Amino acid sequence: MDEAHTGLGLIFLLAVSALCGGIVIWLIVTEGIRHNSAQAHDSSESKHTH
Repeated sequence: MDEAHTGLGLIFLLAVSALCGGIVIWLIVTEGIRHNSAQAHDSSESKHTH
């Protein structure tokens, strides 16, 4: 019983770590896209004003 419980615990920990890692990667990607689009928007505005 202890071995089965340990196996389930490891699987649960792996699932949680994978989920957290996916969330972190998703946040980094979305922030990068937002930053790049904002930067492109700023550069296009500066071209129009000058």
